[in-house]
Amino acid sequence: MLILLPLPYFVPPQVLKLGDNQPKVRQASTDALLALARCEPVGPDFVVRHVTKALPKRQTGNRICRPLESRLQLLRNLLVDHGMGPHPTTETVMSFVKENGATSHTFQEVRTAAREVTVALYAKVGDDVDWEPYLAGLRVKQRE
Repeated sequence: MLILLPLPYFVPPQVLKLGDNQPKVRQASTDALLALARCEPVGPDFVVRHVTKALPKRQTGNRICRPLESRLQLLRNLLVDHGMGPHPTTETVMSFVKENGATSHTFQEVRTAAREVTVALYAKVGDDVDWEPYLAGLRVKQRE
């Protein structure tokens, strides 16, 4: 029998391992978080809540790309697999992209991941959302 206790300050260690330098560790972490999202007692809302939290200081900056890129790719996978639920709202996802400067990041991989998560989100919600506040800081080429 599996008993889950509510732990308000618990952060799955897999979220921190998304920024690891070793591809096998990153992939195992992604797989574990996707499995948690598929698990009915946990669900995708729990994973999205923890993935969209602020990055630790040691994983931020324009010279580091893996933690942010991995989180954005995981968000995209969650949107494609599970769609929009009560928690992964447009505001949650797009504010995470904007706060971390993903669309204007130094690394192409992060900018591409930000574009992919935005396109996946647009595919789910369409024009029901006012996109202008989220896309205001983009260059013309990025908007296209």
